[in-house]
Amino acid sequence: MKVRMRVFSNTEKRFVGTTALVVFCLLFFAFFEESPELSSVLQGAIIALIFFLVLPIAYTRLVLREPLTNLGFRGTNHTIAVLWTAFLAMGGFLCCWFLVYVYPNVAGEAIFPVLIETSFLWFILYTLTLLPLTLFIYEVFFRGMMQILWLGNTWMAVGAQAVLFIALLQLTEGIGLVDAPLILTTLAAGV
Repeated sequence: MKVRMRVFSNTEKRFVGTTALVVFCLLFFAFFEESPELSSVLQGAIIALIFFLVLPIAYTRLVLREPLTNLGFRGTNHTIAVLWTAFLAMGGFLCCWFLVYVYPNVAGEAIFPVLIETSFLWFILYTLTLLPLTLFIYEVFFRGMMQILWLGNTWMAVGAQAVLFIALLQLTEGIGLVDAPLILTTLAAGV
């Protein structure tokens, strides 16, 4: 009696390959051992760039041979994007204000490097470069890689990527009240 091997479809191969890459990137980022010789902020930035930006782009272009539009790089209606961003920014601001008002100690939980706390120029540079870059990296990985490529652009995908992002936060630095606005915005990713 001959045993027939099941032939996997391209969709199934894509799902398995993308799942393996997502799990690998998340686990490597979460359990990366830091070197005492280099700044932990710099190490985290390098690891995030490689595993949340470079690997998803390389995987999409070189392995899947798909355009980067499948990773989320596509044009949009700029009016709606600006209005949606302003709405989310106001919601995040209101959430922060509410948390600081209800829990006054939450303002002291945010820990910035000493240089950013003491120099206004470095604070501006941090605000205008590092924050948007971090947002871009997370958008590529959590929305593009996980939501669009891996799970499809559905409401269940939004929930799944939010749960995995929250789990990554818990594994890496723990979740505090300071993270509440960030967690709320992950629930609106891709909406």
